[in-house]
Amino acid sequence: MKSIESLKVPKIAEQLRNNGFEVLADGPDAMRKCIADEAPKWREIIAKAGIKPI
Repeated sequence: MKSIESLKVPKIAEQLRNNGFEVLADGPDAMRKCIADEAPKWREIIAKAGIKPI
């Protein structure tokens, strides 16, 4: 079973959610969109907090 298929198994997905994970099992295109949507928000938060790379 591929990892993305295992994320669609309700018991596995539920266990991951119970451990604080957000389960996204819609494939690589959906993951790319999620990252693209989230990046600007986190970029702004990091800049406002003054966080710098080490």
